[in-house]
Amino acid sequence: MKINKKSVYVVLVSVLVFSSIPNYTLAIETFADYFPLLSEANAGEYILVYERDLISNEVVYDRGLYSRHIKQTPTEFQTIEVDDTYISPWSLVYENVTVDLNRTALAKYEETVYLFAAAEESNDGNLTIVATETEDNGDTWSDFVFVRNTTLPFDNFYCFDVTNKGTNLYLAYSFNQAGDKTQVMQIDPISYAILSESQAGNFFGSDFDLYTYTDRVYITSTEPLLQDQVRVTYTTTGNGIEGPTLLIDAPQVKIDEFNPTLVRWNDGFFLAAHDKLTDEFNPAQNITFDEYYLWGAWFEDVDEAGSLVHHTVVKDVADGYFRKDPTLSIYEGRIFISYQVGEGSRFGSGGTPDITFAFSADAQTWTKDFVGKISIFLNPGAYFVIATLGCFAIALPTLHFYDKRKKGK
Repeated sequence: MKINKKSVYVVLVSVLVFSSIPNYTLAIETFADYFPLLSEANAGEYILVYERDLISNEVVYDRGLYSRHIKQTPTEFQTIEVDDTYISPWSLVYENVTVDLNRTALAKYEETVYLFAAAEESNDGNLTIVATETEDNGDTWSDFVFVRNTTLPFDNFYCFDVTNKGTNLYLAYSFNQAGDKTQVMQIDPISYAILSESQAGNFFGSDFDLYTYTDRVYITSTEPLLQDQVRVTYTTTGNGIEGPTLLIDAPQVKIDEFNPTLVRWNDGFFLAAHDKLTDEFNPAQNITFDEYYLWGAWFEDVDEAGSLVHHTVVKDVADGYFRKDPTLSIYEGRIFISYQVGEGSRFGSGGTPDITFAFSADAQTWTKDFVGKISIFLNPGAYFVIATLGCFAIALPTLHFYDKRKKGK
């Protein structure tokens, strides 16, 4: 059989061309962000800390802790990712001991922001508390230090949080050991030495959040017994609940933990939490999905139950996306919230979650972008526009009179 030389050349060239095309299905890399923590930092700026999973071919090949320096630039209040700082891997080694991070908490004291992490020690499987700090709003972090190696099996651990209290840091963690309990400790912010440690007289909850205002540490959590309300109370000594308790009804009550968070706002307190609502994708065929969404409430104080007002956070419509794990702060008098968002079960949960932000001046209308008090005269682009218009304002009349004079000659 006679073979055409041209056919051979065509085949060879085709093989070379197709083999040179990279197989992108083997090179797809993406990421997923989880568990945002938002905190005030120095000079009116903010810090976001979050977990990032690096994914290739739908497999997590690296997991780390990152921080984002959130600040006002000449043109915007910058919340988007710009050179985020890599803090540490999810598993870290300290003095030949490996710990796997699990939960994180932020606290600001004077000019320092502290990041605490609850971790599982590989040697004995017990709960270990480690910490790092930043004085430049998250651009650099110190090495992690061990704060406390407990004798509590990590499987019995629920959650923890940390805040500032007086001249110390106040840390509490909840767990189950012959019943639900909470352990509290006072920590020196300079040396990380534990100044005192005891079991609290009350169980703070399995998803509690700590917030300091005046001489009180407010404790917000899912109500531990019926788990159908959010409980807000406070402690002054730190050894147990002392104040009255405000119970806030959750809108849907489709989950066991609402993950509430609290901030001082508008001469009262604003609370944000998540719940689930029913996404009626096709009511005729009874096709529905349950998706996480955000809700909120404002109240004057825990002893002013009559002041309670429920609010929508971001939106309360089912659109196929979930919104969960809120964290709160205040920026220029507005509620400043960060939360996790992603494709919900309607889309088969195929997308990877991300972290986003929203602002509100009245807890009713929410916007993703915020300009605030920024003047156009702080924007360098504004000067270019003004200069361009000025040039046209001078050049056009000059050309007009020049043409008119030329025609007159």
